[in-house]
Order: sequence, then structure tokens, then C-alpha cells
Amino acid sequence: MILESFAKRFNIMKNNGQHIQYVLDIGAYRGDFTETVKSVWPTAIVRQIEADERQKQWLQDNAIISLLGNKESDSENFYTLSQDKITTGSSIYKEMTRHYTESTTLIFKKPMTTIDALDKVYNFYGNWRELGLIKIDTQGSELLILEGATDFLLKKEPKYILLECSIIQYNEGAPLIAEVIEYLNLMNYQIKDIFDLSYNDKNILQQTDILFERL
Repeated sequence: MILESFAKRFNIMKNNGQHIQYVLDIGAYRGDFTETVKSVWPTAIVRQIEADERQKQWLQDNAIISLLGNKESDSENFYTLSQDKITTGSSIYKEMTRHYTESTTLIFKKPMTTIDALDKVYNFYGNWRELGLIKIDTQGSELLILEGATDFLLKKEPKYILLECSIIQYNEGAPLIAEVIEYLNLMNYQIKDIFDLSYNDKNILQQTDILFERL
């Protein structure tokens, strides 16, 4: 399924002369973001990374099934729901909504790794400085994943980073938008565009997807 608001912003980038060729789709879920990118840049090489192995049937054959964070760990809590429900809220941070109750929440134990560690194994090659995009939508763990990608960010200098950022506490204990922006500023990234706004049932802004560009 094409993500219309994302496709609109990407098409504006394309019309302004920006080509994207190398993409990490982190939190790939069922491949909607990959489909959206390739609808705008058909030759883009997208590597999908997804923590929930139950989604593998919807992903590319070479999708990497790994839980990402800021460290190597043998066992981390992963909060999710049964597969017969919508599991887009799966995360190492429990979602603070009516969907995640004591009776419905499943807790899996998963090993954790980092982008830097995966890069040593899979060699995410490419001209990231001019043509690269990292998208991270992992329900609150975006900052942890960036902290585990320090070498990748400093050495390959991807041009764009697209993150889901929380305005209010949506996942228990997860960093909020100000902390994420501060970290990216330190890593030499600034806000380029806002792709999407998400409101809760009280019409309060809860999350937004922000595109950062390397200076």
C-alpha cells in the first residue's frame, strides 16, 4: 500500500532534482514504505529491517529480521499483540494505548543488535552522502537505533534520515521529539521537512514523521 503523504513529499523532492538510490527501511513491517519509495524512485535499492519475524512473508526475500537498538544484547523485551490484531505498535517500549492491556499484550524475548554491527555483516554499500536515506519507524526506539549507528552515520554520512517522533508520551519510557532533534543536531543533521502528522482520538497531536538532512 502506498503511503500517500510520504509519496507526495518524495515526489516534490524528485521534482526538485533529488534522487534516492540507497535506503534502509527500519521497522519495515509489511513493506508499505518500501513500496512508496520505489513508486517514486523505481531503481532504489531498499534493504528492509524488521524486528517481528511474523511479518517476513510480506517482505523482500533478503529482508533482515533483527531487533535493533544501541547495544548488543542476548535478551530484550519486545511488546506486541497476537498476529490476528494490528501489530504496528510492536516495540521494546510498550504502547500506552487501549490496545495494549494486561490481557492482550504479549512479551517476547529477543536478541538486540545495532546498525553498525549489521553493516559489518551485510556491507550497506552505496553513495549514501548524496543518494542515501535511512527511515526508522520503530515505535519509540528510533533514538536508540541511531545511537547504535554512530559509525555508519559518521563514515557513510547518509544524506537523509526520516524518523517518526513522539510529541507526547505514546510508548512508555520512550524519548520525545526534543531529545531526538537535539541528538540529530549534534550528529550534524537539521530538519528538512515534515511528512505526516498523527492525532489521537482527542485530536491532540501525538506523533509526526520528520525528514532530517545532513549539513
